[in-house]
Amino acid sequence: MKKNKGLGIGALLSTMNTNLETEEKKELVNQLSTTVNEIALSNIEANPYNPRVEFEEEALQELSESIKIHGLIQPITVRHLGGERFQLISGERRLRASKMAGIETVPAYVRIAGDDAMLELALIENIQRQDLNSIEIANTYERLMDEMKITHETLAKRVGKKRSTVSNYLRLLKLPAVIQAAIKEEKITMGHAKALVNVENLSLVNVVCKEIIEQDLSVRKTEHYAKLFSKALPDLIQGLTSSVISLGHFEKISETPDIVIQLSVYKEVVRKRLSIPETENLISQFLNGSNNSGKTLSKPEAKLTAAYQRVKDNLKSLLSTKVDLKVDKNGKGQIVINFHDVEDLNRIIETIDK
Repeated sequence: MKKNKGLGIGALLSTMNTNLETEEKKELVNQLSTTVNEIALSNIEANPYNPRVEFEEEALQELSESIKIHGLIQPITVRHLGGERFQLISGERRLRASKMAGIETVPAYVRIAGDDAMLELALIENIQRQDLNSIEIANTYERLMDEMKITHETLAKRVGKKRSTVSNYLRLLKLPAVIQAAIKEEKITMGHAKALVNVENLSLVNVVCKEIIEQDLSVRKTEHYAKLFSKALPDLIQGLTSSVISLGHFEKISETPDIVIQLSVYKEVVRKRLSIPETENLISQFLNGSNNSGKTLSKPEAKLTAAYQRVKDNLKSLLSTKVDLKVDKNGKGQIVINFHDVEDLNRIIETIDK
């Protein structure tokens, strides 16, 4: 996408007049559809027909902080009203967050009246270009959906792609701004990004992205980490995101089949600040049941994780009786609910049935 700063937008729009020929208008629409213009926030008015009127304050503040650091990654879209005046078409959340961030201009695509059919054709033709990065393609797909009011399935048919392909591109726009910027700057690939979009914890995404850039992490390795994240113990996730342990430590511990051993090794790593080779050696000792002196290592008593303990406590509080929760290394387990007599059993059953 071309980026046009300053007063360049005025030059593009200065040719407009009521007698503009169809071919001239088509050319102008084509130029505007592929040009990102920096427009003063003070020249953009709200769209009175926008159905969305409520925005979560905390989410807006987070986006605002991101814009302060990385700028607005995804341009808004505005309609030219004449002169230096524009009206917002899509991107109100981004516009509000930009105002909160205190910036003076925002990147924007500009539309003109009656350009729907021409714009759709221009955008679809633009997608066929070979020099677009994944984020630019994703932005174009979202523009088509927002501005043409079409679904994923309809969009996929119009651009000649599988619905899953279109969805994968659109999911990239849910990644943090720093990750989107890394994709645009070709520091990470589409393959890396596809592996990361399934990771809901954004702190984990940032950890892996840093590793990709600094250690030239492969796509396959990135996918491996994403799979480990989906099954990892909360303690390990917390340790990794707070930099208590490294990604290498996390991998070695998470690959250990017994969650009781995982917790024990994790605590030792944190307490003794073990290196990765030392961590591997400790895991081996636990699995083999002996330490360096040949003495048998007793397997630590199974202890519930914080998440399971909360479940146990909530059940105990809800049912007003003693509850035992047991979980094995594979995540399977059982819940034991105690009752004093038949009357107490009926009370518990009624509580569960509510």
